[in-house]
Amino acid sequence: MNALEVLDKEVIAQDGSKIGKIKDLIFDHASWTVNALVVELEKNIAQEFNVKKALSRTRIRTSVHHIQGMSDRIVLRIPKQELFRIPTQTKQQNYS
Repeated sequence: MNALEVLDKEVIAQDGSKIGKIKDLIFDHASWTVNALVVELEKNIAQEFNVKKALSRTRIRTSVHHIQGMSDRIVLRIPKQELFRIPTQTKQQNYS
């Protein structure tokens, strides 16, 4: 699977919640691996966790280790609440 096939795939949390869509991949040039996904959050998810940006879409980064499976959607092995408890998450970073 190449990067273009992953972009715009729907992301679903372990609890079945639709989180958003993949908008970018974070690539580690040293190891030649993708180590994170940039997810553009659904408006209701961003509002629920109080991370909604005023004038733009809200994007977060999540580790590829959180992926349970991938086909026409990406299913995470964690519930939506865990996305906002992970220490590597930075709500202020702009992934546009």
